[in-house]
Amino acid sequence: MSIEGPLSVSVTEMEEPGKRELHISFNPDFQSLALEQQGSEFSNYVDRLKQQSSQSDADSAEQQGIMTILQIAEQLLPHIQSGEIPLMETIVIEIHQQPGLADLIKQNEMH
Repeated sequence: MSIEGPLSVSVTEMEEPGKRELHISFNPDFQSLALEQQGSEFSNYVDRLKQQSSQSDADSAEQQGIMTILQIAEQLLPHIQSGEIPLMETIVIEIHQQPGLADLIKQNEMH
C-alpha cells in the first residue's frame, strides 16, 4: 500500500501474536511548512484517503490499511490545524488484531 502524503508509516510486528505497532512520523517537507499550509495539506490528505477508501477495486488488506490510516488522520487533523502536535516526534500506536468471524469459523471447524 502506498499513500503519498505528509505521513511516513511503518509497521512493527510484536512478539505477541496479533499485536503490532504503527510508527507514524511527519515528513520533513511537511514539517517545514507554515502552520496554515500544514493544516490545508493535511486536510487534503484526509480527503485523498477518503477517496481511496471508497474505491471498490482495493483488496481487503489494502482497504483495511487505508481505513486505519484514515481514522488516525481524521483524529490528528484538528490538532495539526491548531499546531498542538510536535511534528518532529514519532507517534506510536499499538494495534491488537481481533480474530474475524471467518477465523472463528475455521477454528470451530477444526475442532
